[in-house]
Amino acid sequence: MSTLSSAVASLAVAAGLAGVLAEMPGGIANRQGPEFPLVALAWAQSKCGSALTARADTPRVHYDDYMRVSADYDERLARDGLSAACERAERIARKVSAN
Repeated sequence: MSTLSSAVASLAVAAGLAGVLAEMPGGIANRQGPEFPLVALAWAQSKCGSALTARADTPRVHYDDYMRVSADYDERLARDGLSAACERAERIARKVSAN
């Protein structure tokens, strides 16, 4: 019976690790943490006047992630200036852009 319990426990741990290691919807991992192209797109539209639009099949982003990543873009704006922040946001946004 303990073999069955061990197997179930191992499966539970594996499932938990798979969930932790899975790529987040709409996010692309990089060395600085996840990037959210849809957030970059929305940020570029609001701050940079970008004409890019999202593809219809673009995964949506959870509100908490949107707020956190948008604040990261705002921090980059304050640190690096508008042109650098907009260039980065638009470069990332092109990954989900329809145009």
